[in-house]
Amino acid sequence: MSPTPTRGVPAAVDLTPATFSDVKFIHERGEKGDEEDATLVFASGSITVNPRSGSGPPLASEAYKRLARATYVKARNPKWDPLLSGPQPALDLSGLFRRSQHWLVIQTRGTHIILKLDDSSWQQVLDTFETRTGLKVDRPQPSDK
Repeated sequence: MSPTPTRGVPAAVDLTPATFSDVKFIHERGEKGDEEDATLVFASGSITVNPRSGSGPPLASEAYKRLARATYVKARNPKWDPLLSGPQPALDLSGLFRRSQHWLVIQTRGTHIILKLDDSSWQQVLDTFETRTGLKVDRPQPSDK
C-alpha cells in the first residue's frame, strides 16, 4: 500500500513520475474554450500539464500544497467550486463536445486548470490525484448528461 502524502509534502512514491498522455487541456479564450492534446504529470510535489508534442513551456503547473479543490464530473460541461478561481460562468464548450465527457477541474485560490480525461484512464487519474496530493476529488452529480 502506498503512503498518502501530507498536504504539500511528497511521499516517496511521488519521486517516480506518474504520467498520463491522453488528456486534453482547455485553453480559455474569452467565453470560448479550445482544447489541446496534453500530458499530465504528477511528480516531486507538483501537477504539471505539458503539450503532448513535448515542445514548449508547460501549459499549467501547480504545487500540491497550493491546491484547494478538485472536481470531477462526467457531463457535457465541467463543474467547479464557484467560491474559488474558475472559468467564466458563460464559458462555451458546446462547440467542442456534444456528449458527456470526463472533466477534472483543479483549483487554487487564484488559478484553475480544466482537463478533459480519456475514457480509459479517468479513474486512474483521479486515484493518482488523491494519492499524490492528499486531497479528495469532489464528485457532484452532473446536471446535464
